[in-house]
Amino acid sequence: MTDFDWKSFIRPNIVALKPYVCARDIYTSGLFLDANENSYGPCLDQTQNGPIDSKLVPGDLHRYPSPNNLDLKQSILTFKGYHGLKPENVFFGVGSDEIIDMIMRVSCTPAEDAILVCSPTYGMYKVTAAVNDVNVVDVSLKEDFSVQLDKIEKSLEKNPSIKLIFIPTPGNPTSIIVPHEDIKSLVAIAYRYNVVVVLDEAYVDFCGNSCAMWVNEKANLCVMQTVSKGFGLAAIRLGLCYAHPDFIAFLNKAKAPYNISALTAHLLSQTLTPSSKDLMTRHIGHIMENKPHLMKQISSLPGIIEVLRSDANFFLARIGSKGKSNNDKAKKVQERLATEDAVVVRFRGNEMWCEGCLRITVGTVEMNDKLVNGLQRILTEMEQEE
Repeated sequence: MTDFDWKSFIRPNIVALKPYVCARDIYTSGLFLDANENSYGPCLDQTQNGPIDSKLVPGDLHRYPSPNNLDLKQSILTFKGYHGLKPENVFFGVGSDEIIDMIMRVSCTPAEDAILVCSPTYGMYKVTAAVNDVNVVDVSLKEDFSVQLDKIEKSLEKNPSIKLIFIPTPGNPTSIIVPHEDIKSLVAIAYRYNVVVVLDEAYVDFCGNSCAMWVNEKANLCVMQTVSKGFGLAAIRLGLCYAHPDFIAFLNKAKAPYNISALTAHLLSQTLTPSSKDLMTRHIGHIMENKPHLMKQISSLPGIIEVLRSDANFFLARIGSKGKSNNDKAKKVQERLATEDAVVVRFRGNEMWCEGCLRITVGTVEMNDKLVNGLQRILTEMEQEE
């Protein structure tokens, strides 16, 4: 599966597209009088606001940033240990959401093509499809949140308009990983129908075992990651896509010229150091150590039917009455936690197989204690009223 007919897969207008050539595509050094920038520098009054912190902000804010960030891509490959990949295997986006949009835009013809998703899943797949006028085929997960490979293959056979399959692992909101054997089978099935599998590994830093290293040998596999979760850099908005160089080339053709800001690139570069990696390892370690205790505490509370197993930094807790899931009760618990305790969790009861579920992110010990205390009080009061 090292070869893939990209020219028949990609939209014809993207194949024929002559990409915009920006100033920094041509020259990367010299006295820049080619891009109509403000040569006097950024208009930030440092006499009143104080000097700019060079550790957080690059000094050349008046200049356009790199359009390709090849050095930074190599740095993150080294940081991740993906030694078999090259910068040509990497695409940067403004968060994973821009990557989802870019993949659909280069692959799917509006009002003709479709994507396949497996509910319950990340909501932006369907939203982005709607924005791009792309149809959606939904092959739901089983009740245990496993992928139905046989039904996916039947859908591909029945719907030749399907171009992409979006699968998050660990899932969102499920927090369950898709076993590697299932992913390999899915990629093989999709290959037979000239379909690309987009594996969303947003939470991979919490569970390991990325499939990113497979993208050269499995040409129809595309792996997305983010620095918003394990890296703790949600505010800088950077997503990563690992794929075959031919697919990456089409994404680069269609992207905006300077989609990654100098601020984002600079802050990411500050994170790709041994000391920052040690800090990341410690933070993730704390989270994963805190999780079992938090799950056990919540599972013992009144009104909690079950706490579902988790492979990431969050989990689902099912709330109910008299042993039955209850969306109304779960929604009230969420609202009371927010208004009475200023603790915010996510209601997910309207998702397939998630009736009565709240999605809870594992916090610090202090945050978790506040959450448990609030839940204990609210659920006890509700039990007394029933």
